[in-house]
Amino acid sequence: MFTLVRYLTVCCLLAWSGIAGAQDCPPPPARPLFEFQVERRATFIPDSSVTPYPAPQQPGMPRRDGTVVSFVVDTLGRPDTMTYRIIREVESGLAQEGRAVLARWRYQPAQVRGCVVSQLIQTLIARR
Repeated sequence: MFTLVRYLTVCCLLAWSGIAGAQDCPPPPARPLFEFQVERRATFIPDSSVTPYPAPQQPGMPRRDGTVVSFVVDTLGRPDTMTYRIIREVESGLAQEGRAVLARWRYQPAQVRGCVVSQLIQTLIARR
């Protein structure tokens, strides 16, 4: 009985150390990373209750004209409204509509070596 308890205790400790060690991430960088610096980039999560109008351009979709904006997506997948910048405005007022709905957008955060990091996003917003 004593050896069985000892065996189970050792197994649990080894399993716990493996789980805890796999989740060690260094502190996130002070500045957001660019798309080319991450292994998995931040991706927009479409949700019928939150999907904005205008919507950000998804990769692989046909290219359209629209307003190009940039902002930082934090490690929780939330856009930082203080970092919202207009890069190119094609349609007057569209950038302001984008700013109004930016806080409701949600993203899957970017990752580097399995750890979440903030990323600078440049995206096209256009009318549907």
